[in-house]
Amino acid sequence: MEFKNLYSQFIIDLPRLTLYIDGKLNLDNSETVYSYLYDKLNNKKQLDFCLYFLTQTSLADYYIKECKKTKNECEHLVDDGKYIVKLDTVLKTINVSKNFRKIYINQDTNFELDFADLDIMYDLDKKIICHSWNYEFNSGDELVMIDK
Repeated sequence: MEFKNLYSQFIIDLPRLTLYIDGKLNLDNSETVYSYLYDKLNNKKQLDFCLYFLTQTSLADYYIKECKKTKNECEHLVDDGKYIVKLDTVLKTINVSKNFRKIYINQDTNFELDFADLDIMYDLDKKIICHSWNYEFNSGDELVMIDK
């Protein structure tokens, strides 16, 4: 993504997320967040990665791949609120978590099937990224957690 587009999307998406920087809830505006990250990070590439993970664009590929796994066309993965980003400028890590719900919709009925959490972890220095989808569903009186 070109920097101009990335920065524009960052400005749009920052209010849509809950941001923690170095362990503290951050309520600053986009210019202040950008300046802080610019001062704390080693290079422009690390800054660009941080800005990317502060946009909803960073979630898109994971969401699309997970939706393609759905075998029933009546099942849908839908948004379940703001996402959380935790940036650590000392450890050079980014942790993103986003909640979704899997619902079933057809002409006659709709109901909730599962809660799904997407977790993304990125190490800026080692350039290692990993992610997981964690599903939770209600089976009778007992809440059951599964990893997918």
